[in-house]
Amino acid sequence: MCFLWEKVTYNLSYGFYSQICKGGDDPKLKAFYTEKACHFTFLMQYFTVSAVWAYCVLKPTGWLPWQLGGSASLDEAFKAGVGLDVPMPLTKYPRSVLVYALATNGYHISAIINQLMKEKASDFYEMLLHHIATCALYFCMIFGNGLSIGCVIAFLHDIADIFVGGARICNSTSKDGISMIFFACLLVLWVWTRIILLPQIIYRIFMEDWDYRCRLFCQTNGFFLVVLQFMHIYWLILLVKMALNKVMHGKIDDIQNQPVSKKTN
Repeated sequence: MCFLWEKVTYNLSYGFYSQICKGGDDPKLKAFYTEKACHFTFLMQYFTVSAVWAYCVLKPTGWLPWQLGGSASLDEAFKAGVGLDVPMPLTKYPRSVLVYALATNGYHISAIINQLMKEKASDFYEMLLHHIATCALYFCMIFGNGLSIGCVIAFLHDIADIFVGGARICNSTSKDGISMIFFACLLVLWVWTRIILLPQIIYRIFMEDWDYRCRLFCQTNGFFLVVLQFMHIYWLILLVKMALNKVMHGKIDDIQNQPVSKKTN
């Protein structure tokens, strides 16, 4: 489904982006930025749909924390997640939550395949590690029956990714004014969701006294979340570096996702 969705987006938007993307007279560079804009147009659509879907599914459950638009405190949300009617791993969740988890897991599996098939950019290996860690988290979430906590974490990541897509589309077309709007929103949401909120969830995962039947899944989940957390900090450093470049030099460049031959050091 994701392959088809991206293919349709690519076919509908390639002609438009080929007229406005960077690259000048270099056909290879022009093609790179055009394909990048098409790809992130799809990703912006996907993460918007995924985030709205997650909010609609999680809001009625009572375990969505207020930091993400719910009504529960993080402590209340966590306790509700690990002990609804029956403690994990025997908890029964609404079917809508399971459908959301399985569907979004499908996207992340397709992301690994897409990462291996497309032309390598400068962030190839870090994104491959990111996709592998994310799929491992989904595996632990689904098979360890930790859908409540896992879906909150998935939603948490989707919010900022909407603006990643928007910023990279604009950056590919040199629309710096619009790019800065997306970039500012991205920076605020990145810090709020991934630097402030996520570490609190990771801490609770490691400190919780899990049932022996799901302990391995939960602790493995915690390990891969720590991997992602280090990547979030690394990417935040890059975001701050880009912001400083805008202040000092008047332009903002995507210093992460570049053609290998054009990588900025």
